[in-house]
Amino acid sequence: MENEHKIDPMTDELLEKWAKRRADDAGRLARELIFTRQLMKGLVQAGEDLKADGWQKVPNEMPLELMKSINFDNQVLAYENGRYYNAWMTFEHSEGGWFWTDDADSEPEPSHYRKLYAAPEEGE
Repeated sequence: MENEHKIDPMTDELLEKWAKRRADDAGRLARELIFTRQLMKGLVQAGEDLKADGWQKVPNEMPLELMKSINFDNQVLAYENGRYYNAWMTFEHSEGGWFWTDDADSEPEPSHYRKLYAAPEEGE
């Protein structure tokens, strides 16, 4: 007997709507999937063209205001050599000042970053 249950395809629009409600790893993975789908369709380009959808190139000389604004409470989605991860700036005098960090405490060096979606409001 053939299974008659049909599952509607998950479009980028539906996935984007769902991802905006998730501030956790599942939401991050959904946003990465959307970007990967768009990349595969040729809607966005890798590397320098990551400005699509809010991507910003990490400047060589980051202004202090920018470093202070990207903190643990205001993490960004970072891109580095095909890898996406949440990241933020931190300051440690013993480490020489400001530097990027992530959940793995790996001191990454992203080439691009973008703001994360806001967490869903209570009751959504």
